[in-house]
Amino acid sequence: MIMPTKLEIKRFRGDTYGLTLRLTQNSMPLDLTGKTFKLSAIMPAKKGTSDYAFQVDGTAVGSPAAGIIDFALTDQMAASTGVFDYDVQMTDSGKKRTILYGQLIFVQDVTQ
Repeated sequence: MIMPTKLEIKRFRGDTYGLTLRLTQNSMPLDLTGKTFKLSAIMPAKKGTSDYAFQVDGTAVGSPAAGIIDFALTDQMAASTGVFDYDVQMTDSGKKRTILYGQLIFVQDVTQ
């Protein structure tokens, strides 16, 4: 069973490279075959509602057996600033489980 992991993620505002994660179970890559993933981010004051700042589906990078997933951020998502609460939900055979959660921090950078 995968236990939820807390992870703080910091990114610079405007950086549009994907958010790539390596998922493991018992120190081994998690086989992503047949699983779907969704990252949801929300302002802390709106927690408990469905008023998300953004949501993005994850896609496997390379072989699903490698356990690497990428969440592609749009320009609009990457333009965010501030602190968001987030979680990553995995769906496997119709059953949902939160596997990752924490704060997603978009730091204002110098270059626009």
